[in-house]
Amino acid sequence: MTGSTEGTVGPTGDQDVTDGLAELAGSLGYTPPVVLSSGVEFLVYRASPLSGAAHEDVVLRVPRARTFHTANNVGVGADGLLEQELRITQWLAPDGFPVARALGIEYTRTGTPVLLSAFVDSDAQAPDWSEVGALFAALHAKPAPDLAPVVQYGRPVPDLLAQRLPDRFGRLLDLRPGLGELPERAAIAARLAETSAEPALLHLDLRRQNLLCSQGRVAALIDWSNVLIGDPAMELARMSEYALIPENGLDERAIRQGYEAAGGKSSVTPAADLLYRLDAAVMLALVFTSVAPDPRLGPVQTARVVELLRELADVW
Repeated sequence: MTGSTEGTVGPTGDQDVTDGLAELAGSLGYTPPVVLSSGVEFLVYRASPLSGAAHEDVVLRVPRARTFHTANNVGVGADGLLEQELRITQWLAPDGFPVARALGIEYTRTGTPVLLSAFVDSDAQAPDWSEVGALFAALHAKPAPDLAPVVQYGRPVPDLLAQRLPDRFGRLLDLRPGLGELPERAAIAARLAETSAEPALLHLDLRRQNLLCSQGRVAALIDWSNVLIGDPAMELARMSEYALIPENGLDERAIRQGYEAAGGKSSVTPAADLLYRLDAAVMLALVFTSVAPDPRLGPVQTARVVELLRELADVW
């Protein structure tokens, strides 16, 4: 798996959640885990079988907290997100969709949930981005699973975004006043409800970092924490916003070409497309100004929010 330089269990500041992780790994027949990568909400480790154990290398995904409280996610339980990832990968794997095969959820002696998945070998070679587009077309063509996504809170996407977009925008205004105004919540829901697209499972976190690749082919699409069931146009809009950040390593044009060539369909009004983009841009602005402050990307993403608000006003 891709990620930061490997190290020992328990990065500084994360001892509470990693306490007992080596003990858990040993009880399951694995060596003490080493760090593969670390994100805002999760730490990722790799462990190998103990001598003589009939196992393969595994990845352990460990939440930094049992409940997340950030500017974007307030009161989201880590155990629910890990259970969601387990169910989604088990749903996709039998059809040959490239995922990291989830093996189960275990708990450390302190009660921290840990998702175990099969280790997926990967290299630094970028994928054929048109094939990535085709992969997402295949995902959206599948009938949506019987799943209640954690961060969807049981609502259809138009109602969800009519709630979370103004809420998040309000938090951003507290940090960066004077950015502009959003339409009323009811108007946002009405514009998004105009779509006739069949709801599909949306990954909503397409970045190079979430694609494990081997010799130019996608070996696994990872990190299913952001999923919703809704309009596929939302996936493409978010991907386009992500592609504006060079660190995400995306080729937007090739992805869209591959998506369309594989039969992916996206029919969306200009207003809905801009609302989907704003949902992504506001989230990113909060990440880079509050959750994981970045002196370069913070101002860039805030300016992008202002730009999208102006474009939205023009088509509203």
